[in-house]
Amino acid sequence: MTKIIILATLFLSPLISFARNAFTLTPSQQKVAEQVVSIFENDTPRIQYDYVEKLKDWKERGLTFGRSGFTSCQDGFQVLQQIQKSDRAHELVQFLPLMKSAADGSISCSSSVRSLQARNFISLFKKYGNQILVKKAQDDIYQLRYLNPTLELMKKYNLNHFWSFVVLLDTFIQHGEGDDGIELILKQISVKIPQTDSQEYEWIQIFLNKRYMVLSTGDAEWQQSTPRVTVLRQLTQKYFYASAPIIQIRSSEYGDFDLTLDRK
Repeated sequence: MTKIIILATLFLSPLISFARNAFTLTPSQQKVAEQVVSIFENDTPRIQYDYVEKLKDWKERGLTFGRSGFTSCQDGFQVLQQIQKSDRAHELVQFLPLMKSAADGSISCSSSVRSLQARNFISLFKKYGNQILVKKAQDDIYQLRYLNPTLELMKKYNLNHFWSFVVLLDTFIQHGEGDDGIELILKQISVKIPQTDSQEYEWIQIFLNKRYMVLSTGDAEWQQSTPRVTVLRQLTQKYFYASAPIIQIRSSEYGDFDLTLDRK
């Protein structure tokens, strides 16, 4: 069983009852949230722009690459489109028709993966992944597909806590959108939309429990990722009613990390 210990120096913060302000994401909060997700995805808080590998379920999703685990048979083509806007002759743009055809079902995902491998997409993405232009394209699609939708969900469900944002962002990135993604979890939550901090805490714990069930009853790869929910559950339990400048994660599954969260 995975053993996880999370420690922090705590500074108590006042509880907010009925007068709830809309959630505003600070640069420091965004950085820490993305570091937490990166730890789950790549065992490091450093964003992996040049990351690329063949998924275990490659026949359905293809290759995964970039900062948010874009997939070659789903959203990956959007990154290449963004690169094309800045440089139509970029070497990665040659793969755009192939990824787009896989995404719209014109060709099978497995067929596209074989072609991508034969044409050296993996080595080329490792070569260009950290290029400024390619990083900017990834950031743009990340904001479009994950960051902005997460902020919209915060607004929709009247959530205004940083750790609620972290939970939703990580879920969006791992599960994706749509009826078989994060919406599948949201539909299972029967409690009312939170109006107080205590109600929000209850809501996010229920969300995590539902997400854990989805992962634990999924395929082998998803079952192996249940510890990320365990970490998030402990983070929310530890920090929801308190703020900490240094967040320490000690996990036999993901490693040991100290993250700095500015209070401003």
